[in-house]
Amino acid sequence: MIPLRRIGLFALSLLASAVGPAWAERSHSLDVFIWPEYIDPEVVEAFEAEFDTDVLFSYFESDEQRDKDLTASGATGADVILVNNLQMARYVKRGWIAPLPLEAMPNLAHIASRWTRAMDGAASGFGAAYFWGTLGIAWRSDLYPAGFSSWDDLLEPAPALSGRILMNSSSRELVGFALKADGHSANTVDRGLIRTAGRKLARQKPFVRGYGYPSLTEASSLVTGEVWASPLYSGDALVLQAFEPALEFRLPDEGGLLWVDYLTVARSSERHDLATAFIDFVNRPAIAARNAEHVSFATPNEAALELVSAEYLADPVIHPSGAHLRGSEFLRPLPARSTKSVNTVMSELLIDQ
Repeated sequence: MIPLRRIGLFALSLLASAVGPAWAERSHSLDVFIWPEYIDPEVVEAFEAEFDTDVLFSYFESDEQRDKDLTASGATGADVILVNNLQMARYVKRGWIAPLPLEAMPNLAHIASRWTRAMDGAASGFGAAYFWGTLGIAWRSDLYPAGFSSWDDLLEPAPALSGRILMNSSSRELVGFALKADGHSANTVDRGLIRTAGRKLARQKPFVRGYGYPSLTEASSLVTGEVWASPLYSGDALVLQAFEPALEFRLPDEGGLLWVDYLTVARSSERHDLATAFIDFVNRPAIAARNAEHVSFATPNEAALELVSAEYLADPVIHPSGAHLRGSEFLRPLPARSTKSVNTVMSELLIDQ
């Protein structure tokens, strides 16, 4: 999923994706493959001091880029890999990640069971929930005061939004938005409904400036005003609000998409003990609380929630109310034929882009 203050190191993630994972050149360190700056630097420093090691990071800019890099390397070289709930079972099946030695990780007991259950059952015991959040709609209220209450407000846009919309480049997310707009589950396997969703997205295309994800810097198109509206992850909305207070975020009435990111140990790692220690360390309640406040996403660590600020707990972007979560769902793996239909929709949208 998609994370934190991807400000200072976002450019590094783009460089890493262009030249391949940086871990290939390393031999001494704990190597973590993750979203850029998805952890408080002071937490990293504390771990390095306590365990007398260096933690080095390789970054991916999208879930698709992570999958591509791991496929190219055979998932070798990294020690800790961040994986979203949608891909956990596939990574287990491919043999890329190892079961966690839970007896050596006492702090995982602080993780609420609902987030552990969010992964496919076949992946149980292979990942520690790290952060969770939502995917909804962000917009510039000063430039488009009408705002958004449904997915159709974005997918069947008003004329004023022509050329002012940035849409995600994830096929599952795009098709999921269109399915939810029509009252269907984002996880439908009905290829007829998927094709109908594709036609809705095709009708929206003339209004779309491009397919990608906003950068999280003061040069972001949502900050400069080049883009007025875009699907956005909850914590990233808070990042951009620091640059532009007029940015609004909400889950549509039909519900948004939910996600959970998991920390996993690479099966090929030669430092399983250190990787295990790292995952357990970031789940120490005080560490998890500090990390959550820095990242601005919701922590699944229940003990940490007792240590965070009242402001963090009360933020409706980080912790939406039950009413706003109604209708929201996790993306689930689809059968091969349905996946092919979803990918075809994306391929057709990207023609002439």
